[in-house]
Amino acid sequence: MAKDREFLDNLERQIESYEQEIEQLFQQRRLLESKIAQTRDCIERTKTLRDAEAKRLGDTSYRLAGMSPIEACIAVLKEQGRMTKAEIIAALKEGGFIFDSPYPTKTVHVALMRKPYFKKNEDGTYEYLDRKGGDVISAK
Repeated sequence: MAKDREFLDNLERQIESYEQEIEQLFQQRRLLESKIAQTRDCIERTKTLRDAEAKRLGDTSYRLAGMSPIEACIAVLKEQGRMTKAEIIAALKEGGFIFDSPYPTKTVHVALMRKPYFKKNEDGTYEYLDRKGGDVISAK
């Protein structure tokens, strides 16, 4: 009977130990979540500062950073007019667009399939369409 009671007490101590460990892990998680939020905020503020400084210097190499693929495609097609998919990808990279995927061609393809934003021409080039009237907006 004493052994049974001792075994039961050991189990109770293990449960308490696990509960303390869980509480410590929750505290660590709260600290990590706070640090992650602070770091994300620092990233956003630094990006804003970078963009402002690049604009002040006339450096356009980061102008597309932070844009969605559709926004970035619209920007380069408005600036440069008709372009092939390969030219669009090159312009996005040059403009500092950050591809979330290791497949830039697929990212651009999906963006270009968003109608009514874009028109694919018979020669394989793409143009940006004005969403209001469907007019082609081209720099060339």
